[in-house]
Amino acid sequence: MKKLDLSNIQEGVRRAKLPKQTFEHLQESYEEITQALLKTLTIDPDEITILDGAVVTEDGQDYDVTAGWVAYQNEVFQVDVAAFTAPGGETAVWNIVTTYIAEDPIQYDDGSTHNTHPIRKMVLQSGVSGSGIKDWDEVRSLNSTGWLECPLASGAGGKLLYRKNIDNTVTIRSKLLGVGGVSNPFSLIATLPVGYRPFDGQAWIPIVARYSSQVFNYKLSISNTGEISIMNTLNDEPGNNAPDGDVYIPDFTFSLVPTPTS
Repeated sequence: MKKLDLSNIQEGVRRAKLPKQTFEHLQESYEEITQALLKTLTIDPDEITILDGAVVTEDGQDYDVTAGWVAYQNEVFQVDVAAFTAPGGETAVWNIVTTYIAEDPIQYDDGSTHNTHPIRKMVLQSGVSGSGIKDWDEVRSLNSTGWLECPLASGAGGKLLYRKNIDNTVTIRSKLLGVGGVSNPFSLIATLPVGYRPFDGQAWIPIVARYSSQVFNYKLSISNTGEISIMNTLNDEPGNNAPDGDVYIPDFTFSLVPTPTS
């Protein structure tokens, strides 16, 4: 571990003239510590990994992100709270943005001035997909696998994301577009892969959706074989009248292990 030996500095007796190498030594010391800690967490340096907070919420073209911290390329970056509306054809992307403290630029002994105190943060901002370091939903989480995209059944549009969490649960997030094209009477939307399915029985969440310009109550069901279906809540059978409009599904988490009994 790199440190400074300060024992030779004596207050009022002996001072040290610090060369550039001293500052490099100090900077290398905390860089090495950061790299070692991230390595113990098995973090891939080429991926953006959420360490804390930085929760992104998407609603159409509206995005917001909570404050937090992420790791990338063996560095740790702060994430500030943000909210914005992406223009049509764009999404939310992650980029590194550099600012400087208010005192910069500072003057050097040759009379020149230079910015010397950069502050690098990871920022979520609007942009064309692929134009940033990563799109908003391509990051990983220290506590999860990161968001993965599940292929949709024929006739269903939109996107369905899923991830496995550190507590052995799975979370899904989706906005389905025009699901009335899926095959009735089963209304199958997608199938989760092995390892991401309820342990036994079914997991489900109530939802509302449109059919023939009217709003009806449905439920989203996930079977232990991974089938995700929109069910008619009246008879617990897949609805012959599947929704024919867009369906927004809030984040939904279910367990991969049996629920303890009292």
